[in-house]
Amino acid sequence: MLKLNFIILLGCVIALPILVIVLNLLSSADPVFAKVIKDIFGKLFFSWDIVKIVLFAAVIFLFVYGFIVKAGRRDLGANAPKEGQYNAVTGITITIVLTAFYLIFAVVQIVYLFMNSAGLPDDMTYAEYARQGFFQLLFVAVVNVCMVLIFSAIFRKSLVLNVSLLMMCICTYIMIASSAVRLSMYIAEYDLTYLRINTIWALIVTSIVMLGVIISLFWRNMPLFRYIFMTVLVMFALYAFIRPGAVITKYNISQAHSGKKIDLEYVMDIGNDGVPYLIDYFRTKDITPEMVMEEVMSKYSEDTYYWRDDTVGERLEKMLEENDDKGYIRSFNFSRYRASKTIEDYIK
Repeated sequence: MLKLNFIILLGCVIALPILVIVLNLLSSADPVFAKVIKDIFGKLFFSWDIVKIVLFAAVIFLFVYGFIVKAGRRDLGANAPKEGQYNAVTGITITIVLTAFYLIFAVVQIVYLFMNSAGLPDDMTYAEYARQGFFQLLFVAVVNVCMVLIFSAIFRKSLVLNVSLLMMCICTYIMIASSAVRLSMYIAEYDLTYLRINTIWALIVTSIVMLGVIISLFWRNMPLFRYIFMTVLVMFALYAFIRPGAVITKYNISQAHSGKKIDLEYVMDIGNDGVPYLIDYFRTKDITPEMVMEEVMSKYSEDTYYWRDDTVGERLEKMLEENDDKGYIRSFNFSRYRASKTIEDYIK
């Protein structure tokens, strides 16, 4: 019984620094969750900063103590534990502590973000709440994937541990969904960019990898490494085939057709994949090659500041010259070829 209590205490000690890091990330990602955590612990502690300092000091103390105890021993690596030899109770304790707070975060997301059935703080709009925090959530999701992989490898097999890890995975999916919702609303407000489409792709890859991790919890022969490797490889290939530049231009131009002003300068700098959609937009708006870019920007672009006096045709001719310099034999590219033909038909 004493040994079991020590194992549970060890799990709590290990979980505390991880919990501090995770709570900081989740609190910065969601101010409503931060308020809930503050209300819960504000009655127990005078200051949340004091809790951080105490936990940090405890971690440093344990590290220094362990280093001093082991410093004089010569068998540092002689009794290294094999895979799955650690007591599962430690892993269960860690995951339960973390999952308890993940569940609180999940409830906040369901009530405030997905259902929007509760009021937000007075100093925050719904758009502000929805657009922030997806990078922090993505980071926590990746950390959770790594933790599940490590715990399932180093701790002894246990149904309770697998169930607790499964709950952590489910909470991670809620974080991914929350991040996706925030990102989609951010894109609806500020259009699509390479960074945002890359983030979407990262969320999809993380979701697929997490599915394999869940399967591996209950199927020991799951070739997880090959599954993750093939997932990353296939998704990377698909990313190239969807031509992100074309997707970004098409989406932003569709926003412009609906009457919203977009960052036209950014769209023109995307590259060859977006040229056909850009030229179609110019023709729809009766923008001719002879028109000065400053005039076009002031009328159709979100950013009206433009200091150069070149025309639309001159801007496109620069892209045409860059494509010609790259040649047509060894460096032939279909997107480049189609963009060049589209520009030539437009400016002739």
